Amino acid sequence: MIKTTNPLKRSAWAVFLYRGKQVCSYLLRNSNLGDKERMVELLARRYMTEPENIVVDIEFRD
Repeated sequence: MIKTTNPLKRSAWAVFLYRGKQVCSYLLRNSNLGDKERMVELLARRYMTEPENIVVDIEFRD
């Protein structure tokens, strides 16, 4: 039997990558969708790099 999950019960996570490694992640909600850009800027300052070097990936988890 194939196991399926209800996509409505899955949560979206913003995963931030720098040099191929996960450096941060948080649960996305409607209220914090704009925080992605701010988090990219904060991580770029922390790792002393340009914001373009921080990759944001959206993952869906159960």
